[in-house]
Amino acid sequence: MVCTTIPHVMEKLDLTVTNPLVGLPFCLFFSTMLVPLSLIGNIFLNPPSASRFPNLRILVLGSAEYANSESLPTLLTALLVLILGIHKHSLILFPWQFLQNE
Repeated sequence: MVCTTIPHVMEKLDLTVTNPLVGLPFCLFFSTMLVPLSLIGNIFLNPPSASRFPNLRILVLGSAEYANSESLPTLLTALLVLILGIHKHSLILFPWQFLQNE
């Protein structure tokens, strides 16, 4: 059910996990509709190399645990990121197109 909903329907995901460590379904990394995505806390990130977020405009990552040294670069290559910011120990990414519309 989760993998049939996320890629084609879900437009926003704000996930905060305190305990225990939670992995994400691979289908999340191929979401065509997500615009803001916030992943905070005990989240295990292991994105597939072909990950794509064509409509993502805001990505917030905080205190996540990465599967390996390629996890964050793999996630970042899934979107065109130009601006990087840190707010309260969270990594906040804004694609260039989002900032041009402001």
